[in-house]
Amino acid sequence: MSFLRALTFLLFFVLNLAIGVTAFAETADPFKGVELEDLTGTFIVTKTAVNLREAPNTNGEKLGKLEQNELVKVVGKAKGTSWYAIVRDNGERGFAYSPVFLRIIDASLKAPLRGLVRLKNGIECKYTLKYETDDENAGDESLKVADYWADVACRVNGKNLSFSAFMFLTEMPWNMSPGGSHQISMELANIAVDYDRVIASVAMWRIDEGVVVFDSLTPKKYTTAKFVEKLDAKTVPSALKSAVEIAISSWNDELWSVIADKGKSVAKPEVRDEDDDADDAGKISDGEDGEKPLPGMEHSGRGEE
Repeated sequence: MSFLRALTFLLFFVLNLAIGVTAFAETADPFKGVELEDLTGTFIVTKTAVNLREAPNTNGEKLGKLEQNELVKVVGKAKGTSWYAIVRDNGERGFAYSPVFLRIIDASLKAPLRGLVRLKNGIECKYTLKYETDDENAGDESLKVADYWADVACRVNGKNLSFSAFMFLTEMPWNMSPGGSHQISMELANIAVDYDRVIASVAMWRIDEGVVVFDSLTPKKYTTAKFVEKLDAKTVPSALKSAVEIAISSWNDELWSVIADKGKSVAKPEVRDEDDDADDAGKISDGEDGEKPLPGMEHSGRGEE
C-alpha cells in the first residue's frame, strides 16, 4: 500500500470514528432536542422502581430504575408534558413521570437570622432566629422538617416584652402532594394556654408563587381583626422572616396580655434597626440557655383547634 493510500485510509478511519463518537454523544444525552420548561431543584422519589426513560413518554426506552426515597436533581420539565428531566447522583440522565416526585428544600441556616418587625399599630419586635440541627432524625427522609429557636424582644403599648418561640418549616410539601405548599409554624413554646396546648401561628409558603400566606392561629380567639395576610418570599430566610411578621401581626391585645403575663421580663429590650448587631443590643438571648418546649409539645400541627 502506497503512502498516499495509507494516509487516505487513516483519514477515512479517523473521520468515521469522530462521526461515531458524535452520534454516541447525541444519543447519550436524552435532553437533546427536547424543549424544557424552566424548573430546577432537588426532588425525592416517593414510589418504588420508577422508570427512567430516554424520552418523555411511556414509549421511551428504559434507561434504569429510580428507588424510593432517592434524591435526584430536576433540571427542567419537558414542555407540554408531565415528565421531569432528571439527573442522578451517578450522572445518569433521563425522563421520569412527575407525580412520583416531591420537591425537597434545604431549610437550614448557616448563621442566625435577625429581623425587625414594625407594625402600623406601633408594635415593634426584634428577633434572632437560630437553626437547630436535628441529629436524631438525620437521614430519615420521612421527617423532612427544619427546626428553629427564636428569641424575641418587643415594645408593645409602651411596655418591653421578651419571649421565646419554637418554629419549624417543612422541607417537603405539608400535604405530600406535588406542587404543594410548605408549612411554617411559630409556637409560643413556653406560654401554654392549657397543659398540652401551645399558642401556634401557621403560615404556608407557596414556593411556585413566591409568597407566604396566613393559614391559622390557634386558639382562634387570639386572632386580631386586621393583620398582614400575605408577603413575598423567594428564599428560605425571606420565607421565615415573612412568617414571623405575619404571625406577630395576627396577635390581638388579649394575646399580648398573655405574653406580658407569662413571658420573661427584661429591663429594656431596645428595638433598633434590623442591621444592628444583636449582641450589641444585649437584649435578646442567644437561645442556648432558654427553656425548650415540653416533650410532646414541639409541633402543634396545622390549624388544629
